[in-house]
Amino acid sequence: MLGLLAVGCAAPQSLRTADVLQRVAADYRQFFPADGDPVPQRDAGLLRPRFGLPAVVTVGEPFTVELLERGAPAALRLALVRGDLDAVQAARCVAAADVPSDGCFPLQVLAQRREAVAASAPAAARLLLTVQPAAAVPPQGYDLYLESAVDAPVRAPRSVWLRSPSVETRPLRVAHLTDLHLGKGHADLRANLERILAEVNAGQPDLVVVTGDLANLGTRDDLLGQARALLLGVQAPVVAVVGNHDLGFGPTPILTNRYGAGWANFARAFHPYLMFSLRLGGWEFVGFDSGPSVISPRIAASVMAATRSEEHTSEL
Repeated sequence: MLGLLAVGCAAPQSLRTADVLQRVAADYRQFFPADGDPVPQRDAGLLRPRFGLPAVVTVGEPFTVELLERGAPAALRLALVRGDLDAVQAARCVAAADVPSDGCFPLQVLAQRREAVAASAPAAARLLLTVQPAAAVPPQGYDLYLESAVDAPVRAPRSVWLRSPSVETRPLRVAHLTDLHLGKGHADLRANLERILAEVNAGQPDLVVVTGDLANLGTRDDLLGQARALLLGVQAPVVAVVGNHDLGFGPTPILTNRYGAGWANFARAFHPYLMFSLRLGGWEFVGFDSGPSVISPRIAASVMAATRSEEHTSEL
């Protein structure tokens, strides 16, 4: 009993962005594998937007790209890329700077800000870039393509969604999914999930919220990869919150304030944030993790809350 009380009183993993980024910087290669990195001492890992934490903006509006830099800053080139373009076409488009091609639109950096990440070696900083397409871009979902001289190219699928101004006047449609539990072992699980996602697509939602337990055991990175591949079939922006099954079980997340391999696996498949917000249609959606394990006294559930910031209606 005393042991349980001690665990219940232990400080949980902090959700604060500064603390999360400090952990990510300290274990950088778990969250951002080398994958052909030409300069291992310098990095610019993409934090946001990512699949699972997209940028959703009206056509013509700027948006923010967040990166975790290590070592000296490096020159970056970014573009919005249509999903059907291959890597060669995307690289050619980015190299053309301000010249858009069919399905690929270079991004201009309008402003940038760096915030130091404490207690990290090599020195790390959170880089926030305000970006905007150099030319008019049709409203739809795009991959974010990022290129630099110090990293292998990064392509974040379905991470930027541009909306027509006309859709802002109609009710917001949000679909809510939870507890997919990929890998649980039921023979018809995947078929059932595919059927549900087809129904979601038929409803044409503005946003799809997935509140945790995407994998049955997140310490198996193949399961979160399967969840990602499945959700990439959704024809709308997808927001994913990490769940206790995604984090995994065992003494590390329960008896200490450190999350283990499950968090890094989730971050590679989706994003590393344990708490975040997204504004859409006059609403602010706030997602956060609230516990490490089903057998921990600290567990509650992964949460997504929505607050109305303007006079809009919604359909859930």
